[in-house]
Amino acid sequence: MALYDRHGSADRLFLDGEWIKGGGGSREVVNPSDGGTLGSTGIANTEDVDRAVQAGRAAQVSWAEAPFDDRAKVLRKAGQLLEENAAECADWLMREAARREARQALRLGWSQTRRTSPRRSLLLRRARFCGPPSPG
Repeated sequence: MALYDRHGSADRLFLDGEWIKGGGGSREVVNPSDGGTLGSTGIANTEDVDRAVQAGRAAQVSWAEAPFDDRAKVLRKAGQLLEENAAECADWLMREAARREARQALRLGWSQTRRTSPRRSLLLRRARFCGPPSPG
């Protein structure tokens, strides 16, 4: 299963549990290295943002009330899915940044990435969600 579904999410925003057309229209997402189109995304307008804020506030209440073990299970599953899809995450990060450092960072291992150059540190902070969680 791919993390990104070109057909189900093109020109749309994921808002309050569903894919919707953004009130601000849509735009193409361009690969900075070659100018090619990677896909398209919806653009939120003020009403979309307000709806997202309200949905987030409502979800936070039930999340905060959920038992610790239930929340931990959700986060472990999210980490597992991201780890299983690390190659796809790296590919998208490389396209976004037009660099190969994102893939290199994933290959290095997260314990070594803290000792890299400042230039790579920015990419690593952006890519951190694609790797295994830090110990401790």
